[in-house]
Amino acid sequence: DDAEDDEDEDTLRNLVEDRGPITCMGCLRCFCRPYVCMCTSGVVFVTGIFALVLWEMGLLQPIFSQLMVYAYIMGIVALFVGMLAYEIWVLVARSIRVVLDKINHPLAKARKNIIRQKHKYLECFDDGEHNPVVGSADHWGDREKRQALWQASQRQQQRNKWGESMFR
Repeated sequence: DDAEDDEDEDTLRNLVEDRGPITCMGCLRCFCRPYVCMCTSGVVFVTGIFALVLWEMGLLQPIFSQLMVYAYIMGIVALFVGMLAYEIWVLVARSIRVVLDKINHPLAKARKNIIRQKHKYLECFDDGEHNPVVGSADHWGDREKRQALWQASQRQQQRNKWGESMFR
C-alpha cells in the first residue's frame, strides 16, 4: 500500500513539476509552452485588430459607454447590498450579545453570590467603598478580586498569628 502511494506521489509530482528549461517568468509558466504562447498571442493580436477597426468605425464607443453605466449601476447595487449585509450583521451580533448576556447574567450573579458566601466571615471588615468585602464591588475585575482575596488572607493570617501569640 505504501509503495502504491509513493508511486502515485511520484506520478503527481512529475505531472506538476516542469523539468524542461524555463524561458519565461515564473508567474507566466503556463505560457512557456510554444503552442500555448502562439495561440494566446494570435488571439490577442486578432482581438486587437478587430477592436481597432470597431473603434475607427465608431461602434466600440457606445459599447464602452454602456459598460461604464452597467459598472456604475453594479457598483451602487453592490454598495447597497454591502451596507444591508453590514446592518444585518450588526443586528444579529447585538441580538446574540443580548441573548448571551441574558444567559450569562444568572450565572454571573450566582458566581458573585458564591464568592460572597465563601467570604462571609470577612463582612466585619467591610467599610464601604474604601475596603469592601471580596466580591461586593461590582466594578472590580479579576485582578482586583485576587488582590482583595490575598489581602483578606493576609489579614486572616495576621489575626491567627496574633491570636496564637496572645494565648501562649
